[in-house]
Formats: sequence, C-alpha cells, structure tokens
Amino acid sequence: MSETSETGSGANFCAACGAPIHGGKFCSNCGSPSGVHQAITPQMAAAPLSGSEPHAADQPAAEPGNGHSALGGDGRFATPTETHTIVTGPFAAAPAPASKRGRGTWLAIGAVALAAVAVVLAVVLISSSGDSNKPPNAGTAYKRQVAAVFGPMLGANQQVSAALAAVRGTQPNEARLAVRQAQQATTAATGALGALTVPPGQQGLAGAGQQVLDREVAYLATVAAVLNHPTVAGASQLQTLSSNLTSALSAAGPTIAGQQQTVSGTDRLNSWAHTTSRTLQRRAAAKRTKARAKARSGSGSGSGAVAPVTNPYSNGNNCGDGVYAGPNTSCSFALNVRDAYNDAPGATASVRVYSPVTNRTYTMSCRPTGSGVTCAGANNASVTF
Repeated sequence: MSETSETGSGANFCAACGAPIHGGKFCSNCGSPSGVHQAITPQMAAAPLSGSEPHAADQPAAEPGNGHSALGGDGRFATPTETHTIVTGPFAAAPAPASKRGRGTWLAIGAVALAAVAVVLAVVLISSSGDSNKPPNAGTAYKRQVAAVFGPMLGANQQVSAALAAVRGTQPNEARLAVRQAQQATTAATGALGALTVPPGQQGLAGAGQQVLDREVAYLATVAAVLNHPTVAGASQLQTLSSNLTSALSAAGPTIAGQQQTVSGTDRLNSWAHTTSRTLQRRAAAKRTKARAKARSGSGSGSGAVAPVTNPYSNGNNCGDGVYAGPNTSCSFALNVRDAYNDAPGATASVRVYSPVTNRTYTMSCRPTGSGVTCAGANNASVTF
C-alpha cells in the first residue's frame, strides 16, 4: 500500500519532516509552515460575480500538492517546489458588469432622444397636413380662376401664331380657321371673366385682364381681315396691334399671360399680304380682260369700248375696288367672293366662300355679265365686280 493510500486520497506532506498534512497552515508533526494554499478555480473566482457560491461538484479535484510536487514515479517524495497558482482571467474581467451598465445607460438615453425626435417630426407633419387642407384665401382662388379663364385663349393664340408662320398661297384656309377658333376662345374668356366676383385687392388684375381681351379682339379682327383681303392698308396695322397686345399681356403678368410668348407671326403675315395682294391683282386684271372680251364678242359690237362696272343694285353696297354687294350681302363676304373667283380657273366658276358674318361657308356661282362678273347663291346673296 502506498503512503498516499495510508493517509487518504489527496494528502499533502510537510517539506521539513515528510509528515502528511490534511489541512492547516502548519505541520501538526513539526510545526513548520505547511505551504499549503487552496487552489482557486475559475468557477470560484466567478462565483462572487454571479452572486452564488460554487458548487462542490463544479470544483475540480485539488492537484497533488496544490502547486507542490506530489509523489514521484518511484513512490518517493519529490522535493516541494514552494510555487503557488496565480489566478488571472476572472479577476481581470470583474469590472465588465460596470461597463455593461454604462452602455445600458447610454442606450436608454439614446432611445429617449430618438423618441423625442419622433414626437417632434410627428407634430410637424400633422401641422403641415393641417395647413395643406386649409382652403385658399379669396385672392388666391380668384387668381386661379382667372388663369383658367385665359388658358384656352392663350392656347388658341399659339395655334394662330403657328399658322401665320406657315401661311402660303392665296387661300390660307388653315390660318383662317385658327383665327376663327381664337376669336371664339376670346369671346368665351370675355364672358367667363365678367362672371367672376372680384375680391378686395384684385381689381388691378381684373382690369388688366379686360385690357388684354380688348386688344386681343382688335388684333384678331385685323389678322382675319388681312387673311381674307391681303391689302397693304390692312397689313400696315398688324405690327402696331400685335405690339399693343404683347405689352398688355406682359403687364398683366403670368396669371393671365402664362409663362411664354403666345403672339407672333405678324412679320410673316405682313410679307405674305404684300405678295398675295399683287398676285391677286394680276389675276383679277387678267380675268376682267377675258370677261370683257367675251362680252364684246357676245354683243357683236365692234367698237371695242367697254362700259365700266356700275352698281347694279338699288339697295346694294359699294364695297370699294369695283366690288358691289347685293341687298342681302355683306361687303366682307362680297370681297371673299371676288377673291375666290379670281383664284378659280375659267371665266365661269362655282366657288366655296366663307362669310365672316355668319361664320359659315356658301357656294356661289359666277359668270361674266356685261362688263364684269356676277356671282349669286347662298341665302339670296349677290355680288358684282
């Protein structure tokens, strides 16, 4: 039996006399310091941190000698090393809970701050939503209504400007149609503006709108007249009327005039009027010559003298330039009939003619009579030139 078995498992021995030591700081045999200390395990070191005592089952069995040499392989006592176990890891990690508590405090402060920011943002959003739901004041509402009134007219002006820039030939039907549509839009805008109730402080805007409408009417009437009768006299007014309308729109501001220029093309219309007027005059002269020649051959007169065209209507109108309108015919329509006939081939022709008075198009049949040409049709309309 070994000495360890005799003295019990896990016994230490005195370094001075070799007597077994079962505990205590001094040898019970010789009184020398035993040098025995209890080994501290990681579980024991962590026990104060967790607030519980380590269980006996969790404590590892003490190494022989608790840092001193145990029995050697030959069964003899080995020389004690007088060394002790140094515990490091658990004690160094002890302040960790304090650090965790610090982080937890800052996290709580951050959470409170975020909650405060969220509350502020919610208040701002609710306030903004409330403002957006408020109805506009009377002045703002009136401006919106005025802008809606002039929108269609401005769009029609753009169509007129585009048509004038592209005007060609002696029958500018597209430009004439664009002008008629703009005139209709202007009439509608005049009625709509007059139906609005002007709130306090908006009288200036209302007056500016009415001035724009007045100048728009004058401008479109002249453009229509030039397109129907391209005379130099009518074309000379275009630039002035266009400038007046542009100035009124600029003074009225974007509520009425929009964000871009809508009136243009008068330079091109002016140039077209000069060229077309000369072309129509040459055609008219050639047709008159043919008509007179045919009248002379029909009458059998050899004198060659042709009487000038006179007004054949007792209640008719002298429209100028040798054109006479019957009692049921306007001069504007009579002049259109003369121009349409000059553009048609042959001495006898059937032409379609637009009437600015009724805003309709009629069929007129024309043939040489006497020293001129007489056209009849529509609603008892008659024209001689």
